[in-house]
Parts: sequence; C-alpha cells; structure tokens
Amino acid sequence: QAGRVHRNMDYVGIFRADLPRAYQAVDKHSPAGTEGLSIPTMTVLQQHCGFWDRDNDGRIYPMDTYQGCREVGMSVLLSLGFTWLLHFTLLVPYMTQDSWILNPYLCIYLKNIHRIKHASDTGVFDEE
Repeated sequence: QAGRVHRNMDYVGIFRADLPRAYQAVDKHSPAGTEGLSIPTMTVLQQHCGFWDRDNDGRIYPMDTYQGCREVGMSVLLSLGFTWLLHFTLLVPYMTQDSWILNPYLCIYLKNIHRIKHASDTGVFDEE
C-alpha cells in the first residue's frame, strides 16, 4: 500500500499524509500546501531549523531559541539549559559562521546549518 498511487480521480486530500513534502506545508485541509508559503530555496534541514528563527532574518539568536523552547512547552529551566547547550557551548554558532571571528551575539546562521551535520547523522532530513 505504501508506494501505490491513488487511482480515484474524485479523491480530494492527501494520499500519504505521513510522507513529508520537502517544499510544501500540506495537511488534510490544504492538500496543495499552505497558501502564500514560498520556501523553495530552503533545504529541508533549513526549513526544520527555521522554526527557531522567530523573526525570519536567517539567524537564530539565543533569545529566539529560548522563546521557541517555551512555545513547544518546555519549562523555564529546561529552556534555559537547552539554549545554553546550543548557543553557549560555541560549537554550533562557530560552525555556522561565515568567518573565523565569532559573532558576539552567538547567533546560528541558517544558510550554513548544513555544516553541523556529522557522519553519524541518520539522514532523516532528506526530501522524502
């Protein structure tokens, strides 16, 4: 059943709702994707990390991470801990920089987020 194409032309909806679409935000109410959403230039990993970019400027600041953690329901202490681990260990912010000089605000650049992938990654952020 998983790879079959739905043959009924009267069918309206998503055949495989569990299958992620790389460039469409689809759900059962909008099977063609969200109206007005245009993200074809972002990779799937950038789209995933884009949730934390609260102001859509291409940079994730520690305050953006903290606010995102609180929005998904983390406690204040856990949100602070996650933000500290991600931004203040300097690994992720340093690896996503464009130069050798670290940004003093310790922001993470989405355009370079692919640099933090390592050999043991599972590859779940592919286009299918």
